[in-house]
Amino acid sequence: MTQTFSKWLLWCCSIVLVITFMILQQLPLSIGDASLNSPQKSTITFPYSFKGKANQVYQYNVQINYSLFSSSHLKIVPDDCLEYLSINDAVVPVKSIKGRCNWQKGFSIDLKPYLKEGKNTLHLHVKNKDGIGGLNLIATQDYDSLTYYLISSLMIFSLIVLLFLTLSYSGLSLELILLLLAGILLRLAYLSYTDFDARTFDVVLHSGHLDYIKMIANEFRLPNPTQGWEYHQPPLYYALGAIFYKFADLTGVVNKYTLLQIFSLSTFIIFLFYSIKTLALVIPHRWMLFFATMLLVFWPSGIIHSIRLGNDVLFYALFAISFYYMLLWQRNEKALWITVLFASLALITKANGIILFGIIGILLLIQLIQTRSFRSILRPLTLVIVFFAIAFTINFADNIYYALQGNGEDWLVSNVVNTINHKLFVSNSFDNYVYFDLKTYLKEPYIDAWNDQYGRQYFWNYLFKSSLFSEFFFKTPIQILLASLISLLSLSIFVYIGLAIATLSKAELLEAKPFLLVIFLSLAALLAYRIKIPVACNTDFRYIFPILIAMGYFYSLALHKIQKNGYVILEWFGYLQVTLFSIFTILFFTITTLSNI
Repeated sequence: MTQTFSKWLLWCCSIVLVITFMILQQLPLSIGDASLNSPQKSTITFPYSFKGKANQVYQYNVQINYSLFSSSHLKIVPDDCLEYLSINDAVVPVKSIKGRCNWQKGFSIDLKPYLKEGKNTLHLHVKNKDGIGGLNLIATQDYDSLTYYLISSLMIFSLIVLLFLTLSYSGLSLELILLLLAGILLRLAYLSYTDFDARTFDVVLHSGHLDYIKMIANEFRLPNPTQGWEYHQPPLYYALGAIFYKFADLTGVVNKYTLLQIFSLSTFIIFLFYSIKTLALVIPHRWMLFFATMLLVFWPSGIIHSIRLGNDVLFYALFAISFYYMLLWQRNEKALWITVLFASLALITKANGIILFGIIGILLLIQLIQTRSFRSILRPLTLVIVFFAIAFTINFADNIYYALQGNGEDWLVSNVVNTINHKLFVSNSFDNYVYFDLKTYLKEPYIDAWNDQYGRQYFWNYLFKSSLFSEFFFKTPIQILLASLISLLSLSIFVYIGLAIATLSKAELLEAKPFLLVIFLSLAALLAYRIKIPVACNTDFRYIFPILIAMGYFYSLALHKIQKNGYVILEWFGYLQVTLFSIFTILFFTITTLSNI
C-alpha cells in the first residue's frame, strides 16, 4: 500500500466516519423543550432531579420531534413512579407497564402509534414517594431498522480502517494492532446498547458526575465540595466533559450523553495503547507479549468501565501515559518532564494519581542510594516537588479549606462520609483484610456491595471479584455460567502472577521495580481507603484499574520463568488459560450484545 493511497484512504474514512456518525445521531427521537409544571413552572433538561416532597405528583411537559426515518422508541426513567402519560392528548395506558416504578432502570416504550411527523407533546405525571425526585427521558435506537444497520456498519468499517492505518505508524506489531482493534470492536458493541446511566456510579444522582459537568458547562463555575456527592472530586475530567457537553448542547448534531460516552471510550483506547506500548518496552518475547496484551485487552471490567461517565477512565489514560514515560525516564532523563506532567494531570483528575508520585519518589530514593550523591537527584527532585505541589493544591486545597473552616467533615471526601448509607458499611477487623473466602468466590459469580452473601466483607474477595465485573450483575443462565468460568480462570491467573512476584531474582527486580511499586502502592492506597472509610464499595478494583499493566508484565514473566525451568505443561497451561479467559469474555459480551438487539 503506497503512502499516497494510505493518506487518501485515511481522509476518506475520516469523512465517512463523521458523516455516518452525524446521521446516526439524527435517527433517534429528538427531545426538545421540557418543563416542570408543578409546583411551579420551570424549564428543565434531562436527566432532571430535585429534592421533592413525599407522595407529591409532579407534572412534566416535553416536546419531541419525529420524522419518517426516526426511531419511535423512548426510555422513561421516573423517580419514583409514572402515574400518567399522554402524547398529543392521546392517553397511553401505563398502569400495567413493568418498570413504571423503577427509578433506576425505568422502561422502554414504542410510541409509534401515538406520534405524528414533526412536533409532538408529551404530558407526564410522576409521583415522588420520598427524598429525591425527578425524571429522565432517553431516545433509544430501533435496532430492527435496516437503515440503522447499514449506516452503523459503514461507520464501524470506516472507524476500523482509520484506526488500523493510524496504528500502523505506532510501532506496534500487526498481531498487537489486531488485538487492540478486536478490543475496540467489543467495546463499540457494548456502547451500542448501553445507555449513559447503565452500569455506572453516581452519574444521574443529584450532585453526581453529570451535575458537576453541567454546572461547569452552564454556569462556568466549580461546585462547592461540601454541597454535593461528587463535588469534592478534582476538576480536570469535569472541565473537559463540560466542553463536550456544551458542544453537543449548542450544535445539536450529537446526543450530549452519547458524546460523553465516546469521550470516555476514546480515553480508554489511549489507556490500552500506552499500556501495550509499555509492555512492548519490557517484554522481549513476541508471544509472551501477545498473551500479556490479550489479558489486558479482554479483561472484562475493562469493557464495562470503558464507556462509563466519571473521572475514572481519564485517570486510567493519564496514568498509562505517565507510567510509559516513567519507564523511558529510566533510560533517558529527559523523559521525566513528560512523566511528571501526566502524573500531575492524573492527580488533578482523581486523587489516586498520588500513586504515580509515590512511585517516582521511591525511584529517586533508589537512585540516591545507588549513586550516594544528592546532587544527582537535585534537579529531578525539584521538578517533581514543584509539579506535585501544584497538582496537590488544585486537587485538595478546597477540601482542606472547608474542612479547616468546619464546613467539611473530611479533607479527602468532604461531607460524603456523613451521607453514605449505613448498610454499605462492613466490619473493619484484621480478619476482613487477611481472610479469603474461596468457597464464596467460586460459588457466586458476582459481588454485591449491599449483601454479605457474595463475600463483600472480605477485602480480597471484593477486590478480585470486582476486578472482573465491577459491582454489576448479568443474570441470564449463560452469562452466569461464563462469569463463573471467568472467575475460576482468574484465580489461576492471579496465582501465576503471585508466583512471578514471589520468585523475583535480584537481576529481575531491577527491571521489575516500577511494576512492583505499582502493585504495592496501589494496594496500600486501597487498603488505607477501605480502613479509613470501611464501606464495601471502597474496595472496588476500578480505583486501581491501571494495576492491570503490572499484572500483564508479571504474567509474561511467570511464563518466561516457567519456560526457562522446563515446565512445559505449566507453560502451555498458562497460554491456554489466557486464551480461554479471553474467549469466555468475548462470548460473554457478545451474548449480552445480541440479547439487547
